[in-house]
Amino acid sequence: MEIDPTLYRLAIFALAIFVGYYVVWSVTPALHTPLMAVTNAISSVIIVGALLAAAASTEPPPAPIRTNKEIVETCKALPKAIDEISRKLAPPDRRPSPEVLAQQQQACEETFTINQSPSLTNPAANGADPNAGLFSKAFGAIAAALAAVNIFGGFLVTRRMLSMYRRKEKKPAAAH
Repeated sequence: MEIDPTLYRLAIFALAIFVGYYVVWSVTPALHTPLMAVTNAISSVIIVGALLAAAASTEPPPAPIRTNKEIVETCKALPKAIDEISRKLAPPDRRPSPEVLAQQQQACEETFTINQSPSLTNPAANGADPNAGLFSKAFGAIAAALAAVNIFGGFLVTRRMLSMYRRKEKKPAAAH
């Protein structure tokens, strides 16, 4: 029997609500100010993530366009580069033979000549959905707004809690 992941996550969320409720209401009044300071610190991290999500690009980055000719040229240069590096770093008995290098070059060229296409591009960039990033932008903006409310509310509660510990100023006695 398999549990639906959505139901599983919903159960965890409900448990987190109950645990959070009982933890917060069991805190003594003397610890409310440090608790609010930690809550503000967590909310500041959340707001950074929310701003990053809200600033997400809706378009994938453009892929560099490389023609098959450029790729085949790279295949021709690759064995030479491997040979130069192996001459500098590998002992003579560990270097690839010229036959092995020629086979690698031929296999590389055959791979790209068989799959002839005008150019190799990022397929996601060509057929990209224009609304792809709107979901993350919307939820990023909502998360940023909720985290901002939490931060500013935390500052207000902290200010009120600190005012409870201030000495009250005595009112001057009225002259009769």
